[in-house]
Amino acid sequence: MPSFHDFQATIRSRNRRELPSTQGTLTRIDFDPKDRSRNAVKTTGILLALAAGAVLIPFWHFILAPAFFILAWVMGMEKFGEKSRRAGGTGECPGCQKEFKIGKSSWKDRMTDTCESCFEELEITPRTAGR
Repeated sequence: MPSFHDFQATIRSRNRRELPSTQGTLTRIDFDPKDRSRNAVKTTGILLALAAGAVLIPFWHFILAPAFFILAWVMGMEKFGEKSRRAGGTGECPGCQKEFKIGKSSWKDRMTDTCESCFEELEITPRTAGR
């Protein structure tokens, strides 16, 4: 069963460094080995099914079937190695001071996102207990 953890985050503009940083919250999902295996098998299975279905498409099966087959193994291994994921969050944009939703992605020490209102490129740094 995945575990969820909330973190405070510092949000800075990537383009206009003179803007003051703002605060936000992030939710991280941590996966145990059983969840990682389940995610990898599910992703690989879906992509292999797409590869099998692509065989029925005239002409395009020369491109789509091998692409889905290779992608199945690459994405499956990536999912197996994913120990945690950013489940989203909210924050205040340093550019327009409006609240924006932080999208889902892999968990990193420094993440990027874009404000939906002013399209400011943002750098999001989670603050962990050690910082």
